[in-house]
Amino acid sequence: MADAELDEDATAFGLDPAELRNRPEESFCIEHGNWQAWELFIDCQSQWRTLVTATGSVVRTALDLTAVSALIALYKPSKPKRLLRQVILIQQGAVAQMNKIPLETLFGE
Repeated sequence: MADAELDEDATAFGLDPAELRNRPEESFCIEHGNWQAWELFIDCQSQWRTLVTATGSVVRTALDLTAVSALIALYKPSKPKRLLRQVILIQQGAVAQMNKIPLETLFGE
């Protein structure tokens, strides 16, 4: 992606293009027991509930749980409630990162 296109896209989403360019690559490990929840979370990436603030910023608030539930029904996991709880935990961390909310605010730590 060209720098000008990145700048335009980042700005449209309320992000600082310079911050994106200077961000180090991060890697992470997903425990085996969380893999199915991660896959479901990724499959739901177009299912965010959003709101637009008075300043025009887009804030992601949560995944549409109706859509998540529909995908769980398709996956037919052995423990659907556990899978839903795992996805909700992933969602909480994602919302905190996307909206720059300290995790302590969500988890009370």
